[in-house]
Amino acid sequence: MGKFVLGLTGGIAGGKSVVSHYYGQRGAFIVDADIVSRQVLSDVKIVNRLKVAFPGAVTQGVLDRKKLRTLAFSSRELTNKLNAITHPAIIEECQRQIASRSGWIVFVVPLMFESGLDKLCDATVTVSCPLELRIKRLISRDNISVKEAQDVIARQMDDEERRLRADYEIVNDGSIDELEAKAEKLAEKLGLIKCAN
Repeated sequence: MGKFVLGLTGGIAGGKSVVSHYYGQRGAFIVDADIVSRQVLSDVKIVNRLKVAFPGAVTQGVLDRKKLRTLAFSSRELTNKLNAITHPAIIEECQRQIASRSGWIVFVVPLMFESGLDKLCDATVTVSCPLELRIKRLISRDNISVKEAQDVIARQMDDEERRLRADYEIVNDGSIDELEAKAEKLAEKLGLIKCAN
């Protein structure tokens, strides 16, 4: 078989990781922009550029990701500054990983449409989730305040716009088992389960 790239997106704390993990168990190769981002944020050249742009986030050459997030998501301008520094390297590495594989690839990108990375995909799916639930999960998962959670979410495209731009939607409004069943149904519809086996 050739290659099929399924772009997976959705808001933070909305269920992308559950769907991605499930697809990985079903045989997909996962390219996760968040994982690539963490690799990029350990690159000395990137850290040095971040030190200039966000001096409070780097101490003695060590990046404090939590401080960086707080600073970068405090305004649209600072979010754009962070993206300008990190996105080119992230995109390059993601493209390299996709090019090196065949078969069913799930490309997980929180900012899929904002970054234009949907162009690398054969189809896109967004995982949507009620806003109140996302805020609650984000506060619990990342040990941040309500305001910080709202700031992070406010810097992302909303579910409605993602829904309009994606080819498919998985609504995460139930249990993990229900979410996985919805993911399975979509993969079967696209013929991907057979491709992975």
